[in-house]
Amino acid sequence: MAFASCFNLSDITIPDRVVTIGDYAFYHDKSLTEIYIPESVVNMGWYVFSKFGTFTIYCQAESKPDGWDDSWYGSDYSSTTVVWGYDSAE
Repeated sequence: MAFASCFNLSDITIPDRVVTIGDYAFYHDKSLTEIYIPESVVNMGWYVFSKFGTFTIYCQAESKPDGWDDSWYGSDYSSTTVVWGYDSAE
């Protein structure tokens, strides 16, 4: 729950050295609109993202890695967009 309920984050880029994002890390961060996740993140916890408005997740991985929990972006994701295969150089 490292950044849970932070109301001043609008976007965040996870550093390349991060391999795990734990349960509820960004849960209920209503101001967050974009997050960039590098390919180094091979483990993703339960409900890392949930309770957002419009939100875009940019992932360098081409598809959900096996180590990511099936509920990694929660149940309230109707307005969440996940962009797989994102290249920051684009």
